[in-house]
Amino acid sequence: MDDQRAPQRTRQLAPSRPASSSEPNEPRMRSPRSSSSYEDNGHPPGGGTGRRGPHGSRGRNTWDNWNNNWREFGDRVREFTGQMPLVGRVTGYRRRPRRIDDERSAWESPGFDESREAPRDVPDRYAGGFDEGVREDPGVAEPPGYPGDAGESSRSRNKRVPLRQRSFSIRLVMVLALLSVVIGFCFTQGTLYLVDTASAAADARAQVNAIEAIAKSGNVTDTEHLTEIQTRLVALNGDLVRLQGAIPGPIGGTATGKSLDHTLTMALKLVNAGRYGVDAALILVPHLKGALKNVGSSSASPTANATASTTATATATPAAPPGGLTMEQVTRAQQDIAIASMLVQQGLAERQYVNENTLSSVGLGSVVSILHKMDDLAPKLPKYFDYASRVTAALPDLLGVTKPAHFLLFNMDSDEMRSTGGFMGNYALITVQGGQIIGGVHLSDTFRFDCPGGTSRCAAAGPPIPDQYAWMNAFPDSFRMRDANISPDFPTSAKLVMQKYEEDLKFQGKSTVPIDGVIMITPEIIKDILRVTGSLTVDALDQHVTVSEANLQDVIHYFHIINSGNNTSVNGNSARKLLDAQLGSALLHQVGTLSAGKQAALMKSILAGFSTKDVQVYFNDTRLESLLTELHVDSTIPMPPGKDGLMVTDVDTGATYYSGDLKEKVVDTITFDKNGNAIHDMTITYDFPLVQHKYTPVYQMGNGDPINWYTGVTRVIVPDGSEASPDYTTGTWLPAGKSALQIEQCVTSFTPPCVVFPAPEADHVVWAARINNWIVGSDSIIFKLKWITPNVLQSAGDKTTYTLQLYKQAGSHIAYDIKIMPPSKSQIAQPLTNPLKTPAQAQAGSGAEFTSPSLTKDTVLTVTFTGS
Repeated sequence: MDDQRAPQRTRQLAPSRPASSSEPNEPRMRSPRSSSSYEDNGHPPGGGTGRRGPHGSRGRNTWDNWNNNWREFGDRVREFTGQMPLVGRVTGYRRRPRRIDDERSAWESPGFDESREAPRDVPDRYAGGFDEGVREDPGVAEPPGYPGDAGESSRSRNKRVPLRQRSFSIRLVMVLALLSVVIGFCFTQGTLYLVDTASAAADARAQVNAIEAIAKSGNVTDTEHLTEIQTRLVALNGDLVRLQGAIPGPIGGTATGKSLDHTLTMALKLVNAGRYGVDAALILVPHLKGALKNVGSSSASPTANATASTTATATATPAAPPGGLTMEQVTRAQQDIAIASMLVQQGLAERQYVNENTLSSVGLGSVVSILHKMDDLAPKLPKYFDYASRVTAALPDLLGVTKPAHFLLFNMDSDEMRSTGGFMGNYALITVQGGQIIGGVHLSDTFRFDCPGGTSRCAAAGPPIPDQYAWMNAFPDSFRMRDANISPDFPTSAKLVMQKYEEDLKFQGKSTVPIDGVIMITPEIIKDILRVTGSLTVDALDQHVTVSEANLQDVIHYFHIINSGNNTSVNGNSARKLLDAQLGSALLHQVGTLSAGKQAALMKSILAGFSTKDVQVYFNDTRLESLLTELHVDSTIPMPPGKDGLMVTDVDTGATYYSGDLKEKVVDTITFDKNGNAIHDMTITYDFPLVQHKYTPVYQMGNGDPINWYTGVTRVIVPDGSEASPDYTTGTWLPAGKSALQIEQCVTSFTPPCVVFPAPEADHVVWAARINNWIVGSDSIIFKLKWITPNVLQSAGDKTTYTLQLYKQAGSHIAYDIKIMPPSKSQIAQPLTNPLKTPAQAQAGSGAEFTSPSLTKDTVLTVTFTGS
């Protein structure tokens, strides 16, 4: 399973004189633990006091002893020189092959010129002294098909390179030869061990550093980099085997030897686990990246006409293209992950027997740094492999190996804010089969899907708005798919979106397909893609449009506005949303043609988007959905008992493009009563500055009046069981007949300008208010809230802990200033945990503060109090 010992190999030694019948020239066995010529009993063979061979013969004459010693010396030189190419691998330096006799004569002559070209032939008189016949070097016992073998057998890999092709100076060998004559047999043996061990340790360190550099580069999803990691893991494995084999027999049974053996065994287990893990990645990654080539239509190009699908509905699934992912490949990847996980567990079990002081005492201090790196990673490895195992178990269904998989993709507009990050203006039905996207990705207008007969048909018929969603009255006559992202708890919205998608299809008399998941992205991800691909130019309705990261939303909105009166259908899509479809097709086509390095950079940005909620995913497969929950990227708002929670959200119900222009700041001061309840005293301030956009001059209503107002709903979501403060008594629709929200300042052209009203969220308490027709450039709107969240302090000994979970709304840019004050007769323990700080001009322990000009992700604030 793993390589822990060099295999036993035999070697026939050419005798310097004919062997007698009483002394057969028997092949000598290499010790599996050591590269030396010691026997298992620790005595040097061939000496007068040692035992040789299975017969244990003694009392050899002087000639025999001298001859055997000379042969042993030749063996040791070969053992040493056999490792020298490794030095070249570490340093990257390769010396030109040169002739041995020329080298030797040059040694003895003045004016030696190393740049001189050497003949290729080698005199036979040196062959006996250095034994240049091909033999096997000590190698790694690898089973057939071991990860990283690349189809090459261990025998062909480990054939010894002739001396004249080695990348080292012959002078080094001559010095070692002279040294061995001077200091004697035993000390030469120790010298060679020391040099070989140092070489292996240096190379092991170089391989670890190289692997770490590749991992930090973020290119681990590139097959070339994965292959390089695999190659370096193979080399590191060999280095560790050499280090383990260098433990002398007499030391192996001591405490020092055992500690060394456990250290190297642990390292070997973990390295080989990495080899299997990388092998699994090399199976799957090419297929996953290959799917990107099909994300755009085959006819898509930056200047092509619209290629969007007429409607993303159920159709006959086309056959998967050749070369798709197979069940056999998935099974092999699953097996690799299982083996890697087992090796990790075995490796971690060895750690308890390792003594770092022992490593340093025997000259292997350099290995300690490698061990520390493994220690940092080791606690996470079982969890990582558990994640990998669960993902690979779900891959056949996720990637359409057993059956086609279908996902709904939505491109949200955060300038028209909704609970999950924006209005779902465009959607696509993605079909995956054999690990590849079938039929491309084609964005279509959600309004055209919901209302194929136009606005009048939507108003005339359709499902009514459920009572719990009556507060979201952007389209008061019906409640359809485009309105269904009603909850900031993403799984809740995703399930409702899938339900409305199926209902709309049935209402239209169309067939349906089972949906396996929902994906929503904000404009930030599109900007990330444009940052990598560069600007794109598309033709839509005879308009030549160039879109870049800087002007993305303004250009799209401008196109929507100037074509809002065009009710024609173009290639099955609305004229108003034609640019979205065309741009999406061209952009995705560009993604599929990016270089491996740029795809890796883009993948890094997309993965970062999960934590910022610019990418939100929901899977019907509970294995994958539970994994997203464990990784805290499921975009849920759990707010469990015993902990405090807070989420401020905005919903643009007026269908204008001004959400991105709003400036919003939340200031909250938190104190505690004697019962351990948290008391929140919050102020939310909105400013609505005038920002000139490309579309500002033409953003008008049908009568020519400018659209310069914002209508929306503010929702403050807190844990279930929270109650409004007793001195806040406005509002009559919320639990206990009170609202924690009061309107401090709100002046608009509408009556009433702002109103407190119910906007419930399952398993939470919500304080909400509506802003009606607030004109751009008007005075600030100010809301004040005061509420109590019970039982949020957790005591342990003489310490008490308070935890507040702040939840970010996708697509939002809300500023926060949170101050936490200690309970009476207590102080805040120091130092504060990141990202908290002591408020300016305050004494340490008297308060903790969190500030953010724009909350970028869900953030946990934890404070510990000491004292009574």
